Parts: sequence; C-alpha cells; structure tokens
Amino acid sequence: MYTYNASTSYNHFNNLELKNTSEEGVTFVNPVFVSGSVSQDNCVVNGGIILGEASVISGNQYTGDIYLYKNVTFSETTSIYGNVYLLYYINLTGNLNLSGDICDSTLCSTSSKSINFVSGIVNIDGDVSGVGISARGSNAYILVSGDADVTSIGFSGGTIELKGDLNVTNTIYNNKNNGVTGKLILSGSGLQTITGADKGIFGIVELQNYSGEGVKTDSVLLSDEIIRNGCMIKYGDLEGEFGWTLEEDLNYNGDFNLFGDELNLNGHTLTVSGDFLQVSGSVDINGGTLVVEGDYIQEMGELDINGGTLVVEGSYIQEKDELDINGGSVTIKGDYRMQKREGEKENYTYSVAESTLNMKNENDKLLIYGNFVVESSNTYFLSMYEGTTEVKGNITIIDCTTWGDVYSYGNHITILSGDEKQIVDIDPGLDVSGFKVENS
Repeated sequence: MYTYNASTSYNHFNNLELKNTSEEGVTFVNPVFVSGSVSQDNCVVNGGIILGEASVISGNQYTGDIYLYKNVTFSETTSIYGNVYLLYYINLTGNLNLSGDICDSTLCSTSSKSINFVSGIVNIDGDVSGVGISARGSNAYILVSGDADVTSIGFSGGTIELKGDLNVTNTIYNNKNNGVTGKLILSGSGLQTITGADKGIFGIVELQNYSGEGVKTDSVLLSDEIIRNGCMIKYGDLEGEFGWTLEEDLNYNGDFNLFGDELNLNGHTLTVSGDFLQVSGSVDINGGTLVVEGDYIQEMGELDINGGTLVVEGSYIQEKDELDINGGSVTIKGDYRMQKREGEKENYTYSVAESTLNMKNENDKLLIYGNFVVESSNTYFLSMYEGTTEVKGNITIIDCTTWGDVYSYGNHITILSGDEKQIVDIDPGLDVSGFKVENS
C-alpha cells in the first residue's frame, strides 16, 4: 500500500496545469503533492492531488479529490467537486463549497485527524466521516447536508448545521470565543438520530427539524441552552418534560424528568410522587412550593428557591451547578450530597461533583435530617454568607480544590441538632465559623 510521507515522498509538483482534453483525462495512480498552483481546463482527473499550506487552486474551482496535508486558506470562495481527505490535523480558513465528503485517508496513519474551520461559510453536500470536526472561530458556519460520523465535534464560538444523523465516538467539546458560545443546529427534514450524546456538553443546540419525527438521541443531550422552536426531541427511551410556568397547583404522578427550559412554579405548589431528575434546564420555585416524595437529583442546571419552599422526602443529590436558596427554605428528610451518584439503588457509588451551594440572604434556611456530604471541585463550592443551616446527621466536607475554600463565614450559622452522636469531618484548611451546637 502506498503511504504518503511529506519528508520522504518526492512526487511533488511546483505548479500543475491540467489541460488533457481526452475522455480518459489524467489518472494519478498515487496522489501527487502540488506545492504551488493547480489549474484545470475541463480536464477529467482520476486520483487525487495533495494541497499544502501555500497551494492555490487557480480559478477557485477543481473537479476531483483533494488531500489536505497542511493548513489551507481560500482567499475567495472555492468549489471542489469531489471528496476531501484529511492527512493530518487541518485548519481551514475561507469559504468552501464541497460536493462530496470529508473523510479519513489511509495514506497517513496519524490518529488525530480533524478539520477545524477557523472562519468562513462552508457547505458540505456529502458526509463527514472518520475524523474530527470543529467550528473554531466565531465567524465559522459549516453546513453538513449528509451525516456526520465523527471522532469528535467541537465549538469555539462557531456554528455547525447538520441535516443528517450525528454519531460521536470520542469527544464533544465547547469553548466560548470572546464570550460567544458555539451552536449546533439540527435541521433535518425527517428523523435525525444522535448517538454518542453522552460524550460531552454542547453549547447552544437549536432545533430546526420540523418533521413529525424530529430528533432522537441515544441519551440525554446535554447543553448550556436548547432552543426547541416547537420541534420534537426524544431522549432514548426516557419520558420527561420541558419546563413551563405553572398557572395552578399540580400533583405529578411518578418520576419527574426535566429535560430543558425553565420550570417556574410561579407561586404555585408542585407535588411529585416519585423522584425529581433535573437532567438539564433550570428550576425557579419563585415563591411556590416543590414537594418531592422521592429523591431530587440535580444532574445539570440551576435550582433557585427564590423565596419559595423545597421539601425533599428522600435525598438531595447535587451533581452539578448551583443551588441558590435565595430567601427561601429547603428541607431534606434524607441526605444532602454534593456528589455525583452512580449505580443502582442499594449499591450507589459517589464521586466528585461540580456543584455549589449559595446562602447569601439572611432569610435562607436549610434543614437536613440526614447527613451533609460535600465533595465538589468547584472553586467556591460552599458560599454561605447568611442564613441558617441545621443538620441532624453527620457532616463530611472534602476539599477537592487548591484554594482552601471557605466553608461558612460572615453571619451564617450552622446548627448541629441531632438526637444522637454527630460526627463532623472537615478537611484541614477550610475556614469554619458560626457553629452553634444544639445536640441534645
């Protein structure tokens, strides 16, 4: 098998003009490297050419397959009628119309092949397969009309619009670019399936698939924000809800799974007879009352008590993001764990969370009948300035940061009020103030 290596392969052209007028045209048995310009005058080409960093397509149009060896810049809108194969990790700048696919090339064994669109508008009529793809710049807009079967998909402020299916084998990543969050648009005309949705967290996901089948994922699609536009989305076999504003009191039978948007109690009472699973989206109790007769698991999204009341008959598991008591009251009949929970009931395991508790209002009240266990990697995981925390079980606080974060300070008071022995185990270096012991 022919293997391309830039340092040892010498089948290079400086400038190449393709002017063969026969029906058979020109056949490249092995791809050739063109370090300068390549021009094509209605010449049929079989095989491919390799473009480097200084390569130029004269006339901004080429019919045939292209291999990308180094970063490429198109100063003007360029059309390629063929496939693009990646030899390495490529940054592409400029506008491109591609009639074929973007895919891996076996000519090079490099494992981390990906194409990063720095800026410009790119239209891909075919598929993207076997490589990584990212919208690196905030001015990058990539439209993939086919499927994307990729090793990774990433965003640094840019936008990727996908009309086909998405399969991610390794990583989903999202980094803001000058405050701009990247966006994934799902705009298929029929059922779009997303597999590998658990490989990371998207920035903004906007649904523009208005078909009756909509979008279906193999697991919950985690994102900073999801814009549904009235479109249908289904997370595997899970049944759940998107947030809304209550106009009256509601008794909800069974487990409540929140998949996105804001659930606003608007001064009303919501009683859930099972567990409350906050997969994504936010909860604003807003002067109302939320009663959960099972466990409350906060996997992602904010929970704002906002002058209201939260009562959890089971345990409260805060895996990620913030609980802001905000002038309200929280009562937990079981444990309060700022930890990630995995496994099945009776065999749960716990690990480090990314969660934060805020108590900054003098009327904030937190009552825990069970144990209070804190293991969070957030910088200020316990911001307890004001209010009262009452614990009837044990307290365990594990410092997972390098900052020696303050546990309790200012006017905040912690009350130990159990009716049997209580154990307090707080990592050294954490500043603790305002302990009031009422254990009888």
